[in-house]
Amino acid sequence: MIVSKDVFMKQRLFLSFCLLGMGLLLVGCGLLPGGEEEAAATAVPAPVGISGDQTQLFGQATLACTETCSTRGQCGTLASGERVVLLGVPEPAVEGHNRWAMDNTPVTINTDQERQLQRIVAGDIYPLRFYQITLPDTPEPAWVAGWCIRQ
Repeated sequence: MIVSKDVFMKQRLFLSFCLLGMGLLLVGCGLLPGGEEEAAATAVPAPVGISGDQTQLFGQATLACTETCSTRGQCGTLASGERVVLLGVPEPAVEGHNRWAMDNTPVTINTDQERQLQRIVAGDIYPLRFYQITLPDTPEPAWVAGWCIRQ
């Protein structure tokens, strides 16, 4: 079977754009070197208080789009400029979030769970505590990464 040069070039160009897009996505998410510096430059300073990744929290707490939370891609900004923290329902998540809540929202901690995470590039494994929380406006619990909750 003979493949024309034109088809080969189109496939090669398509693959190049896909790889470029994936690289930009990984750098933007802080998963490749270079993304963390840019994310840190635009991150909001950490609010006062102890975050849930430093110690185990109980009872009442507040969602917080801290510098670490932002750098790890667990919070963002709405078109209106308001900051939000990303949540997982029905289980903990660091990607594929399906819910969000406003930054500085008071919450009730129901339980916590430690999970082992792996950095994609470095390959090292580290623990992170997630918190199952209840928001004031809904009875359905959601999960938040320990980087994004404080007391």
